[in-house]
Amino acid sequence: MIVRRLAAVPVLLAALAAGCGGEKSDVSGGVNAINQELAQQGARLDCPKEVDGGEGATFECDLEGTQTNKSTKIEMKIVKENGDLAVDFAGTRAQVQAAIRRVTTG
Repeated sequence: MIVRRLAAVPVLLAALAAGCGGEKSDVSGGVNAINQELAQQGARLDCPKEVDGGEGATFECDLEGTQTNKSTKIEMKIVKENGDLAVDFAGTRAQVQAAIRRVTTG
């Protein structure tokens, strides 16, 4: 199975001011865009809508097989792409491909 590298996707609402001085990022738009690509491979991400931090922050999601009911944890990160915040996988291409295979194969 060949899995193409999923591009970083701009985050819907880049950064929000948090009441206690910390930064929060709405990652739902970026995750939704990645899910459109993952759907072609029989997988999807289940992530929090908002995460603490901006560029460089990492957060954990569940990667789920849509046909197999299998899931595994996968780390995501907030990156800058063309000056905008974006969501990408934190692991290497090989790690991402292996995780997708784990949840999509019977």
